[in-house]
Amino acid sequence: MDLLCKESISSVNEVLLPNQASAVSNQMEMRLNTAIKDPIFLDNRCLENLLKAEDRHEALKNTNYFSTVQKEISPSMRRVVAEWVID
Repeated sequence: MDLLCKESISSVNEVLLPNQASAVSNQMEMRLNTAIKDPIFLDNRCLENLLKAEDRHEALKNTNYFSTVQKEISPSMRRVVAEWVID
């Protein structure tokens, strides 16, 4: 399977006026954010499946992540690592 990108982007040497740049930006946003309407999402069965999945994952929200996974690593240690990654 080949991945292709067919959008045209102005060259580095070409200078666009502010109104032209916003028009190009709006055109690209419209092309990138459009999708075909899928009638399956209007079916009640789709909503029921989403609600069932939500119920299954609801139990995970009530568990303490730090007490069940990697007990030897404390939240303060995770904070140090996160700060190191950000730097």
